[in-house]
Amino acid sequence: MIFQLLNKKRKGQMRAVDFVISLFLFLLMLSQLLLIIINIQSNINRTDVGTISYDDLDNFSRMILQESGTDDWGYLKNLPNNFGLATSHYYGYFALDAAKIARLISGTGISTISGMNNYDYETLKDVIKLSGKREFQISLQQSLKISLTLISVNQTHNRVEFVVTNPYNTPIPKANSKVIVVNLKDAQLLYGEDLLTNSTGGSSYTYEIPHFNDPDGQHVILVVAETGVLWGVNWGSIDSVFPQAFIGSSSSTTIWGGGINSSALLVSDTLPTTDTPVNHFISIIYKDTLHSYSSHFLDLGSISWDGNETILLPETGLVILLSISQYTDYYRVGIGTYPAILDKTEEQGQYYNTLGHISDNIRIKALLSKTYPVIVRGLLMRCQITLWSE
Repeated sequence: MIFQLLNKKRKGQMRAVDFVISLFLFLLMLSQLLLIIINIQSNINRTDVGTISYDDLDNFSRMILQESGTDDWGYLKNLPNNFGLATSHYYGYFALDAAKIARLISGTGISTISGMNNYDYETLKDVIKLSGKREFQISLQQSLKISLTLISVNQTHNRVEFVVTNPYNTPIPKANSKVIVVNLKDAQLLYGEDLLTNSTGGSSYTYEIPHFNDPDGQHVILVVAETGVLWGVNWGSIDSVFPQAFIGSSSSTTIWGGGINSSALLVSDTLPTTDTPVNHFISIIYKDTLHSYSSHFLDLGSISWDGNETILLPETGLVILLSISQYTDYYRVGIGTYPAILDKTEEQGQYYNTLGHISDNIRIKALLSKTYPVIVRGLLMRCQITLWSE
């Protein structure tokens, strides 16, 4: 009996030891997994920190994201000598001014609009007095990703299928979504019904082609998704149909929106000078104070436009900017947003350039990058700041 009790006690001790060892290994694996997740979500890219430290990056980012610079300089014609993107009204740790961000748009052919100058990279480097051979890049991204596919159902109808995810490709269920059909022939908008994404972040909408009996017609699809302060927008078209539509960066057309004040927007666009359009439209899409979709429409004919149009808007929310020009046998469609998405890449080919280009120079001594959550016009965005030295 005593031996049986001792054996049971030893077995119990062995089980306890096994449990402790298993728990230790599990916690060790979990800690490693958490470190991987933290590194991914912080989006820290490190080549060599011999000349740049994380304190350098944080101090630089704090200057860009927390300091307001000259109050409300986004509304002023002349650029200030005291730079910062934070709003002059304090709403939180990272609250940025959409009008200031708009003045960072580069590579558009729009250097000044109604006397409002935009920063170029070299000028901004001088203003912020970046020391030595250090360089930087600022990108500003939407907080949701939308991938979409357009499918021809028959001669009169198409279907758009889309999936909404976070930046790490995790599906977003129950995201409020809206499909907007833009008829390029007259810039008229057709709003689809309100949609909710399913458990895998997907949804679809079948719509009537607005020009199915017009051989010169063409259209573009916009999909907007939002859940709380998270949001995303994307566009698509069926490329195989005639006439062809050049959209985004392929259109060689840029539309720009900048703030006059917190509730007014100045809009301008640039078109290629190689040909004169038959028709030229500007369409501005936004949500009104009742959170219903609304729009502002300009029919410019074939005239050139000096960009003096001022549009009254709510102080918060996304604004989608469309420049549509019709030519003899094709269309050009420039697409922009306010607040501006500074995230144009060769793969996407849409929206606006990042400010600053990360060098391909193999002699880069150090490169650090970090992504910060920021609020702009009540919307959550991802601001990635990269700092490096050559």
